[in-house]
Amino acid sequence: INAEYGNLPSPNTTLSACFLSFLLFYLLDSCMAVVTTKAFPFFCMAVLEAHLTGCEQVKTVNIDDIPDVHVCVFVSYHIKGRLAGCKGQVGGGGPLKDVLRRFAVDAATNDSRFHPIGIKDMNKHMECGVSVLHTFEDAADAFDWIVGTHGISISFRAHNHRYSATYLPYVAADQGWDHESTLKSLVKKSGYTGKADKELLASIKVERYQASKCDATWHEWQESIKHLKKKKKKHHHQPHQHQHQHQHHHHEENN
Repeated sequence: INAEYGNLPSPNTTLSACFLSFLLFYLLDSCMAVVTTKAFPFFCMAVLEAHLTGCEQVKTVNIDDIPDVHVCVFVSYHIKGRLAGCKGQVGGGGPLKDVLRRFAVDAATNDSRFHPIGIKDMNKHMECGVSVLHTFEDAADAFDWIVGTHGISISFRAHNHRYSATYLPYVAADQGWDHESTLKSLVKKSGYTGKADKELLASIKVERYQASKCDATWHEWQESIKHLKKKKKKHHHQPHQHQHQHQHHHHEENN
């Protein structure tokens, strides 16, 4: 060891440290919750409006308010307080702007449980919610999760078929379900028509996760559009005012 330079790390040690640092960053990044804001549902409603009216560009939202992150999301719509559509994905994910664009339209037009949402439905009775999923963990057993905190994805095999389904964190709490009621409901949702007995429940594999959610009403979105237009108008006039002041001062100096 050179006393002048101290304990220099070997190349292998340096590479190992770099790899561990990268792995730690990746794990932290994949587990950290993205803080949802009203900009997310605003963006979804703007995308849906553009889709329903045949407009190619989304103009009624500030795209810079959507962070550049890779996530899994669910988008939901309520009309007059009742669910009117919900779509998203638990695995895979993608860039936030891309998945919001996809599910903003998919949730409104491709949820087979409900009639497709039309442009006439986009009024004061509409509300949009965006849930960004995070902190995915394998549960120790089918009951290893907390009602109201965790969403769960179940998977199981029966009669040579694989079944799966998921509920977001707030579903069980909103319905007043306990663990067993939630699991039985998910088994039915998966398409399995057999009996959800104790033996079947014990065979279920569960992945639990959490979510950061934000809701916004159509009225709030419309108010945000007015604010955005005022901001753009103010920004547009600032250079003109500055130029006018500059010309005015220049005129006075010439006199």
